[in-house]
Amino acid sequence: PVTRREFKVRAYQAFDIIFDDIFLFPLYHDVCAVIFLSIGLDESWEWPPFFGPITEAYTMRRYWSHFWQRTIYRSFGTHSSLFLRKVLRIENQRTAFARIVNAFGVFGLSAIMHAMVSAKEGGQCAWGRSMLFWIYQPCAFMLEEAVQAVWGRLKRGFGVKESGLVKGLQRVVGYCWVCAWLLWIAPTRTNSLVNCGIE
Repeated sequence: PVTRREFKVRAYQAFDIIFDDIFLFPLYHDVCAVIFLSIGLDESWEWPPFFGPITEAYTMRRYWSHFWQRTIYRSFGTHSSLFLRKVLRIENQRTAFARIVNAFGVFGLSAIMHAMVSAKEGGQCAWGRSMLFWIYQPCAFMLEEAVQAVWGRLKRGFGVKESGLVKGLQRVVGYCWVCAWLLWIAPTRTNSLVNCGIE
């Protein structure tokens, strides 16, 4: 069982991972936007908001695809898609299997990139362990897809209509799930970095 102290530590770790980035990255982004827009090098459409609306983060897949900043996603997504097509010979990348393999590729590359940054900051001992935070993310996607499939069958079986109330309840459950996942997964990143003296 999780003690009250452990819950507080996990909550702090999840909060720490998210909120530093939510406040700092948009600040850098906005300062650069003001500079480049004011000197006429860019147009406003080239500087969309850095993060999406947090209200869209009611699954972990949506957390990463609709809310979280996607500065490196296009690059990692392209490399992962090429690997699927050229190495694994998976042409149809819209299947559930291809999407999961692609997600593991994207988050695997992200894990390597974040581990390299940690190592550069002096945390060579965190190299493998801090990567687990990123590698585990697609596992949440698989769990979500399984639960959504079962829930969809149950709704059809019991004749539950997709009303506003049902959609609202699904979102509330989704937000609780996202919070629970982040509380559970945060120590896989933070503890290894703390043990190496980085955080």
